[in-house]
Order: sequence, then structure tokens, then C-alpha cells
Amino acid sequence: MHIAASRYEGLIEGVPINMHRISLKGDIAMNIQSGQFKPWSPFRGLSKLGFAVTAALLLGNAAAAPPVTTGMVKSNFDYVTTWFSEARGCENIQSYVRAGNKRSIVEAVLTCQALKLGGYKGEYKMLVTPNYTRAMLQAANGETTMPSETLWTDELDEKKFYTTKPLLADGDFVVGVFVPADKVKSYSIKSVADLKKLKGVTSSLWVKDWATLKDMGVELLDTPTDDSMFKMIAADRAQFTLWSFNSNPNFEVTLDGLTMAAVPGVKIYLHGERSLAVSRAVPHGKAVFEALNKGIDILRANGTLARALRESGFINKRAESWTALN
Repeated sequence: MHIAASRYEGLIEGVPINMHRISLKGDIAMNIQSGQFKPWSPFRGLSKLGFAVTAALLLGNAAAAPPVTTGMVKSNFDYVTTWFSEARGCENIQSYVRAGNKRSIVEAVLTCQALKLGGYKGEYKMLVTPNYTRAMLQAANGETTMPSETLWTDELDEKKFYTTKPLLADGDFVVGVFVPADKVKSYSIKSVADLKKLKGVTSSLWVKDWATLKDMGVELLDTPTDDSMFKMIAADRAQFTLWSFNSNPNFEVTLDGLTMAAVPGVKIYLHGERSLAVSRAVPHGKAVFEALNKGIDILRANGTLARALRESGFINKRAESWTALN
């Protein structure tokens, strides 16, 4: 039986035990406060000392698998934390149909599930990071184990990252042209020529977005974060940005009080594969990488990977017949 523990102090009799949680498979939990143990059948009948020795041995085994720390933006952190709490663990999530779900969120869920399916015993620990680029830099420097979402495979430095098998194949990543939702009916975009009449905003750090729009001859403003993109559009300094499709009725996405929606009928491909990236700078990086690959194989073979991307709205039937501008 695997037991993973977190936030614990002293297990020798006479030293207060402050273990907030011991998590068993199936998310059965027991609480221990100041040496007090609420009996549960596997440990029933043990003395304090016997329990302390048993717990120490079990915790020693859990400590052999360090946590997988992963960076994500705060909005995703709040969303995924709530989802995991409601499901009592990522392994219990079977449906990916959920209001507000999107690619970067469902990838965080799939990452956690792949780790468990691949046999990794450490905790999946989410941390807040300002943006996509910072998450990648933190992992490259060994501050975290990995970003929580996929990265463009051809952008990854093999000296800094283990690159998993792709979660997204070339052709999977399709985005819409997003404008303020209250103005969406005023835009008629049917061709690249129509798009070039507008000014776009994205980040040059989002290499595929930037290069794709530049290749199309679109005038662009550069800003580093998604919230600043929305602010520039709200101020009418730019008219559109590229954004992934989601599960909302008109693909709406709201940030900093501005709701954006996709202009119906057109889409843009961002070409390339996307994989998970594991830091080579952390000692357990290779073990995490190997577990992820095993888990990804299982998720792909049983159809969960494809279903999750569809149910999240990222791969979306409603946009299948839309005209590709590139």
C-alpha cells in the first residue's frame, strides 16, 4: 500500500506530531494532532511507539519520491485546485466537461493523471507563476520540476529539458481571432486581407503566435502577458488577439473585466508538436520524465487524451468547418 505524506513534524514519542494529512490510495485521509491518532483499521491496536515506528517507515518510503512542482498562472491555479478538491484527486476525474475549462487547465489535469498512471509516487504540487515564459524559465533553472502545460517541442533546449512524447500533434493547435464580445457582430473576417485591416496584439515571447501573424503580414503590438493584451484591446489600441477555443457557448473568455469572443467562421493553425518539459536540473527529473511517458501512452491508448482535449473545447467540432486563414 502506498502512503504519501506532506507537512509533518516529529514522529518519535514525546515530540508533537503535526501531520495534517496522510493520503492513501482512494484519498482516504486520517488526521493526527499532537500525538493523537484516530484509529483506522490498518493501524488499529498499535501502541503510540508502534504507530510511530510504522509511520516513520512508511513516510521514509514516500520521501524517496520528491514532489513534482509545477508552475501555472494564478487563475489556472485557483481553477485546478478547486477541481482537484471537488474530485478528491486528479485520478478521480473522468469527465473533462466543465464550465471555463481550456487547454492549459486540462493539460495540468492530464499531467497529474499521467504521473499517477506512470507509477510516480511523489506529490503533484502546483505553484503560482506570473506567466508561461516564467514557468518555463523556472523549470529550466531547477526552481520547479516542470511547467504545468505543454510547450512547443521545437523550442525546448534538450540540454535543459527532458521532452516527453507529444500531447498535441502538428495540426491539433487551432486558434480563433478573438475580439470584444460586444463588438463581434461588427467584424466580418473572411480572408487574410480582412484580418490585415485590423491591428493585432500578442507577445513576441509566444513565438508561434507572433511568427504566424507576422508571416500573414498583420500589424502587431507586443506585450508580455495575456492580461495586458486584453487591456490594450479594451483601450482600442488593438482590435484582436489569437486565443484557443474552449467549451463556452461562443468561446467567450473574460479577463480583467473584458469578455472576448471568437469571430465566427475563421481559424488559424499554429503549427508544431507540443510536449511536456521536465527539468534536467532537478535530481528526480528523469524519473518524472519516464513516468510521464508511460502515463501518456496509457492516456492515448485508452482514448482519454483525445477525449479530454475535445471535452475541454480545445479541439472543437463547432470550428471544424471554419475557414483556415493559413
